[in-house]
Amino acid sequence: IVVISAMGKTTDDLTVLTKFSKSTVNSAHSDEILSMGERTSARVLTAAIASHGMRVDFLDVEDSNWPIITDENFGNANILLDESRQKLSSTLPNLLNTLDVLVIPGFIAKSLNGNVTTIGRGGSDSTAFVIGCALNARQVILVSDVSGVLSADPKLIEKPERIKEIEITQLMGLADSGVKFLHKKALTYKPPGINVKLVSNTSASLDVEGTIITGEVEELDVSLACANVSAVTIVGNNISANPGLVSDLFNVFKEAKVGLQGSSANHSSIVFYVETTGAINVFE
Repeated sequence: IVVISAMGKTTDDLTVLTKFSKSTVNSAHSDEILSMGERTSARVLTAAIASHGMRVDFLDVEDSNWPIITDENFGNANILLDESRQKLSSTLPNLLNTLDVLVIPGFIAKSLNGNVTTIGRGGSDSTAFVIGCALNARQVILVSDVSGVLSADPKLIEKPERIKEIEITQLMGLADSGVKFLHKKALTYKPPGINVKLVSNTSASLDVEGTIITGEVEELDVSLACANVSAVTIVGNNISANPGLVSDLFNVFKEAKVGLQGSSANHSSIVFYVETTGAINVFE
């Protein structure tokens, strides 16, 4: 099974075209337009593979057996896993019995109401992960413009090393820090128990080493710590760069015997999350 993306900057070009008509193009219509990049790629790749004498076909989002189902959050739809896995497991095995290769457009999907949707950034990776999970694939291979996960940015560091294996939570941390070749949303769909390999599109074979991504994203066990919380925001230039001031602020809450639930900071502000009654005591 090959999950295909749009060629080059096709999606970006289609996005620009829709923006010129945004007063008349609604979000649902926009997703239909954006889907054309992947739908075209699927047809081109299928023709290329067929020219080598292989039995190949492609799925289209308009097909009745289209298997990737989402909600209608157009532009950044969420895959409905139960519905998609059921469709995939009932549709794909029969097709694969008669084909050497099945080409499936990534990034695009269909809602329960039959509307075309797009999954957002990293959508083709998300599609591949969901398919791999539904079919209990031996491995999912991501073909990208990088040879794997590197130990440093090659634009800044000469000859960084390729990381042979990385755990998914570490990779999600890299995604948070601005790494663009894998998107955090896509990683949440990584199938449990199935390794993912990232290789370069310049490789002569899929058997090259690349980087193996292991593990899975665990669901957070969330509990309500306090039902009545207020946010106290302190604003000032370079405030988080002054550790003495930060310490003094924490002492204010300590002396007022306030139940401090948490805090966050950036360059110019610090937010303290406290019980609402405690926040009143601080200001009194």
